[in-house]
Amino acid sequence: MTLRHRIKSESHTCLVSVCFRWDMMVFFMCHCLAWFIADYIQLTGVQGGPLSFSKLDFAVAWFIRESMAVQIFLSALWDPTISWRTGRYRLRCGGTAEEILDV
Repeated sequence: MTLRHRIKSESHTCLVSVCFRWDMMVFFMCHCLAWFIADYIQLTGVQGGPLSFSKLDFAVAWFIRESMAVQIFLSALWDPTISWRTGRYRLRCGGTAEEILDV
């Protein structure tokens, strides 16, 4: 989930709470459950069959990944240098990367 999606999700949660008088926490938990299930279905589709790990392992990894999304985003803004294999790359706007040549 990107930062934009997270902000949009929280604003939708507040909107539903005000307009429909639904409990905000229940709506948010249902939203997160639907998001989790959608990610799981998408991963099984990409893998082309059953996963090589349990649903509990997926749930733990998913929760950790989503909890760290804001920190990863901010650290990429702070230092956009990527070290991968033997090269170093700089992240540019639009998600493209260009190799940093050592002179």
